Amino acid sequence: MSRTLRATALSAALLGALALSGCGSDTAAHTPTSAFGKQTAAQISEAVRSDMSGVRSVTIDGTTKDARLHVSLADDGTCTGSVEPTSGGKAQVIEDASGSYVHGDAAYWRGQASTDADRTRVERALKVWDGRWVKSPRSGGYLLLQCDLKSFLPLLTSGDRTLATKGDERKVDGVEAVALNADQAGVKSTLWVSTDAPHRIVRLTEPSSDAVYTLSHYDQPVSIQTPDPAEVYDLAAANKKKAE
Repeated sequence: MSRTLRATALSAALLGALALSGCGSDTAAHTPTSAFGKQTAAQISEAVRSDMSGVRSVTIDGTTKDARLHVSLADDGTCTGSVEPTSGGKAQVIEDASGSYVHGDAAYWRGQASTDADRTRVERALKVWDGRWVKSPRSGGYLLLQCDLKSFLPLLTSGDRTLATKGDERKVDGVEAVALNADQAGVKSTLWVSTDAPHRIVRLTEPSSDAVYTLSHYDQPVSIQTPDPAEVYDLAAANKKKAE
């Protein structure tokens, strides 16, 4: 399989899939009544930026128009989860210091191919991998960005949210939260921020991409267990052997 296809197959597991479905025990929205909710949008934005900076782990569940996922990330650079592209199939994802691991079914891998040449490579690769985990290095373009918590968190609070407008207050998945609405470069989004300290993001929505991001289980341990080497197909090792 070509490097491009490998990178696409791996990154597709999480990139663009930072989203959760908008389900849960949400209550009707109302004008902010909490002391935190009564603050200005700029004050709320600064509070969430500060409180999110100390997060040690988080779990994300959700959907976009391209995929559904469940992933837990920790500040030591590890992550574990699963992804179900709308194109079909399902894959498990694990990443730690030793590398990135993806265990996808045949439908998942076939869904990563966009050309006849790629489809031919996928069919050939499936025979070689034979249901094993596929391992690639964390460097050289294979890194799953959303598996890097320290890179991911700033993305959520980046941008000039001092220009945001404050919205309603309501319970989101059982957490009382206030909304911050923003329109940056034509991309509209809403952050729901918990009114109780620490003030963290409960949900983020981006209507233009049909994405609803919900974050939970902050600072809870993330258990990572890498696959047995006997169940792993190492792409880097295989490519090195071919080059020799």
